[in-house]
Amino acid sequence: MGKVTVKIHGKEYTFESGDRDEEYVRELARYVDEKIEEVLRESKNISTLNLVVSACMSIADEYFRFKNSKVTTGKDIDKFLSRTKVLLTKVLKD
Repeated sequence: MGKVTVKIHGKEYTFESGDRDEEYVRELARYVDEKIEEVLRESKNISTLNLVVSACMSIADEYFRFKNSKVTTGKDIDKFLSRTKVLLTKVLKD
């Protein structure tokens, strides 16, 4: 169980990787950062909270579209959502 430092929206965050591969945690962080940047491109004047909520909504939309496509099991998707929630919670706290 190692620590992984990532950068999201220009700020560094350190996470315990737990049983997850460190590169996987970095990949999650890159994904969250990309979603935040997408929102920023569409909305220049936006508070940090609204920015994160908008990014969460975008990720949730993707999650539900993927879940409804039945490409994978609900358990796999729930694991993905749980991991994403951990990262976003950390972003909101900092």
